[in-house]
Amino acid sequence: MSVGWFLNHSNEPNAENDEHYDYYAIRDIPKGAEILIDYDKL
Repeated sequence: MSVGWFLNHSNEPNAENDEHYDYYAIRDIPKGAEILIDYDKL
């Protein structure tokens, strides 16, 4: 199962992906916080 199944959508994401679908943080993510991406940018 891809890591993408565990990422939720937000208009103010804290993570992004590159053209190879490698995900990385774009700001600090506190321990226990959800990892959020913008589905529109996939």
